[in-house]
This record gives sequence, structure tokens and C-alpha cells, in this order.
Amino acid sequence: MAALAAHADELERLGIRVVVVSFCPDLQTAQMWDEEVGSPFLHLIDPSETPGHAGHAYQSWGLPKSFQGVWAPEALKFYCDEKLQGHTLHNSNGQDVHQMGGDVMINHEGIIVLRHYSKTSQDRPSMEQILTRARELAPPCWLQRLRRTKLSRFWLPLQNFLRALLFEVFRQLTSFWVERPVKSLQATECKT
Repeated sequence: MAALAAHADELERLGIRVVVVSFCPDLQTAQMWDEEVGSPFLHLIDPSETPGHAGHAYQSWGLPKSFQGVWAPEALKFYCDEKLQGHTLHNSNGQDVHQMGGDVMINHEGIIVLRHYSKTSQDRPSMEQILTRARELAPPCWLQRLRRTKLSRFWLPLQNFLRALLFEVFRQLTSFWVERPVKSLQATECKT
């Protein structure tokens, strides 16, 4: 997350909106995680009815659980190195440590353009992969210039509309919103 946060300004210039989806059990835990990892991004929580487990979004996307992925030699080496360097390891706060995460990029048409399901707790796409995709998805130069002109006051309502549209696409891609009552998802925005 620190590497992604270090490129937050560039991603914003490219018109890329990063959204973190976690299964933190509550807003306080999500905010604490954001502070620990230095995340400046929008954070939606998707807890399960069973405390500590991933919610419907994780299940709908097919993100697996993996005992082997968490306790793999490279993961154990990473945690040992962190401790030896004097770093504090993040508390699980009662969350299922075997739940694997992933990284998904969706373009403006709702098409998945990068899908990476983690095989271990340290398995993430490289920043170069993410930035290359982000640059490919960047809006054209004329639109970027428009944002910096007096016409930019029209950009904010359009941007809000596009965010709402992206959220609707996300809802459609994770079909549980259609099949289950909306109250079953407790998505909460921690940071903007």
C-alpha cells in the first residue's frame, strides 16, 4: 500500500481512482488500518455477518482463502525481516488472516483490465504493472487540459456522475447486491 500511496498524485493526474475494499469489521478498524499503512484512498468495508470474515464482495469476486499462502516461506521470510528491522507487524484485529486479497482495475466502460488474485500475503502486481495500465487508461490530453480551465467547474458534476456510474458497475459485477438486501452490505467510506 505504501508504494501505491507514493504514486497517489500521479494516479490522480491520470484520472485513476483507487478504491480499497476490505473486510474490516467496523469503521474504527478501517481507519486504524488506513493510518498504519498510510492509505490516502477511498476505503469501503465489506464485513461478513460472521465477525472477522470477508463479506459478499470478496466472495463474489472469488478471492480465495489460503493457509499455504499466508504461511508460505516467502511470506514468513518477509515477516521475519520486518521484525528484525524493528518494524511492528500489523495486528489482525480479529480478521481472518487466511483471506487472500487481490488487485482489480476496471476501465471507464466497466471492463476488467487487470485482475490479480494474491497467491501469498505478499503477492501483489508490481507498481510498474499498475502504472503502465493506469497510463493506458488515462483520459486524453484534451480532457486533462479541460480540467485545468474555467470549464473545470462542469467537470466536478460530471466526475461525480462517473463515480456513481462506476459504483453501479461494481454493484452489477458483484451480483449479491441484486440478490440480497442492500442492508447486508455495510460499505462505509473512511477517506476520500
